[in-house]
Amino acid sequence: MYDGKQALCVVQKQRFVCWFSGTGLSSVWEETGCGTFLMSDSVCGGFELTTGTCASAIRIGFNLINPYDEDGSMFIGVQRRTSCHANARSDFGVANACSFSSQFTVWLNGNGSTKMRVISEECGSQCVSCSCVCVDSCWHTFQIEGRACDIQHYIDGNVEVTHSTNIPTLPLSPNILSTQVGSGQNIVTSIRYFEAYNT
Repeated sequence: MYDGKQALCVVQKQRFVCWFSGTGLSSVWEETGCGTFLMSDSVCGGFELTTGTCASAIRIGFNLINPYDEDGSMFIGVQRRTSCHANARSDFGVANACSFSSQFTVWLNGNGSTKMRVISEECGSQCVSCSCVCVDSCWHTFQIEGRACDIQHYIDGNVEVTHSTNIPTLPLSPNILSTQVGSGQNIVTSIRYFEAYNT
């Protein structure tokens, strides 16, 4: 597929698109954690990340590659959490792959909140905000837009949260997680589309 976000008279900026279809995950993605990673055998089911029944987190991301500018990039994903268990959490986010736990911004669907939330962190300092969208198990389009002075977070085309403090200051890569916060049942996160590009 060839598509550009800039005029055809200039060199196109880096852009990545993944439809999560076929028999397996593209080799661009790296699977991390103890769980099950597989392509769904259903119409528009996408790719599934399934945790075990004990507290755990599994994820897919780029293998220590950070091709996106924290001050000028767009990340779009169509994702859902298929488990309604109170301990279930499905994350759509971006992080610096070399500083994964201290340079990130992420949408959280679940984990004890009735509303979807955003957490941004830069070197140990966090900013946490709730959206107006209720936690559910439906498909949603999540967007994260890194800009010069802030990061905007969208659900289904609407800006829900803007963070201007405690936001990543290093280049970014995608980070899709399925998390079992407590224990009791398998947690499934499904993703069927992902797109990222520098703006």
